[in-house]
Amino acid sequence: MLSSCAYFESLFQKKQIAELDSLETAPKIDIKKFFNGDVEGFGITQDSAGKIIGTVQVKISGKWDENKGEIKQNFIYDGAAKDSRIWLVTVNADGTFDAIGHDFIAPAQGKQIGNAAQMLYTLNLMDQSSKQPVRFEDKMYLVDEKSMIEISTYNKVNGISGKTIISLKKIGN
Repeated sequence: MLSSCAYFESLFQKKQIAELDSLETAPKIDIKKFFNGDVEGFGITQDSAGKIIGTVQVKISGKWDENKGEIKQNFIYDGAAKDSRIWLVTVNADGTFDAIGHDFIAPAQGKQIGNAAQMLYTLNLMDQSSKQPVRFEDKMYLVDEKSMIEISTYNKVNGISGKTIISLKKIGN
């Protein structure tokens, strides 16, 4: 029997994973290629009304062995607060992918179509003095071989929602 959190997580993922727009004329996304090596980014966070409530900087380092990858992320929020996360990603033959990490409630599910990728997941994050589940939907759009825009929407249990928009750029190769 599924716990109530896992049950609602599975409903969310099955309902939303099919919705993704892409540009067929843009370069085709390959998360293994884009997140291999170093990537840097910066962005803003907005509340549900669209008001800018914060900034974020991110440094990403990825490495792959066949279809399995390790993606390390280091975040700086509002120029001070730091967070880090390591994703262990498996890309399937059909272009879908799964990811796990230390604070995941269930494995993330994702897919790649045209120049776009989507990933759905729930993290157990600290909010003030306790941890709570936060549901995310990341949509990533390849602009060119070295540039990507990520739009990450989030919903917290307490009803707070918003989004983070990040510009990502491959460094080096």
